[in-house]
Amino acid sequence: MVLPETHRKAVLFLDQPSGIKFPLAVIVSLLSQTSIMKMLPYCLLAAMACTPTIAGESLPLTSQAITKDIESNGAKVTVQKLISGKHPRQWELVLKKIKTGDSRWLAVAKGLADGTDAGTSESLQIALATALPRNPGGVLQLTGTQSFLSLEDICGAPFIEPEPAYLKRYLTETRQSLNNLRDARVEQQRTKCLAEIEKAISESSN
Repeated sequence: MVLPETHRKAVLFLDQPSGIKFPLAVIVSLLSQTSIMKMLPYCLLAAMACTPTIAGESLPLTSQAITKDIESNGAKVTVQKLISGKHPRQWELVLKKIKTGDSRWLAVAKGLADGTDAGTSESLQIALATALPRNPGGVLQLTGTQSFLSLEDICGAPFIEPEPAYLKRYLTETRQSLNNLRDARVEQQRTKCLAEIEKAISESSN
């Protein structure tokens, strides 16, 4: 479709980078030369071009996509996308995947830890504690990488008012996993973690 000269000027204006402003003078000029109905497509084009990108855009929930976003934009930006995007439950869904103990998601947890605040740090800590009996070696490698990921915290069952039955089962399973772990890279952490678990078992029995 061939546009009149005044129309082309308007559309060219829309091709500018972010911060687009459709000048009032152009709108008045165009309206004076053509009918409102003929101008409607160009007005719609202007509105679409000037619509800002929504902050906290949602991410595909794959370990590869989140890792790539961390590498491209930094951990803080990625965390903000996950907690305040179009789908704010994304953060909870990511935590759920981290709780499985899958090594790919533990790597994601390590990357996200660089960009968390007080609230998200606590929830990430709990997710890694939950993953401990499922992948003790992988979780122990992350202990000490952040102040909120100390071995004492991760191995101290940092759950918020857990059900007694759940806590008992968790501590029993974690102790068994640690006793079965044979990994020279984390042997020192394993011994200390096992001591923390034994301490938590003793305290929960009182």
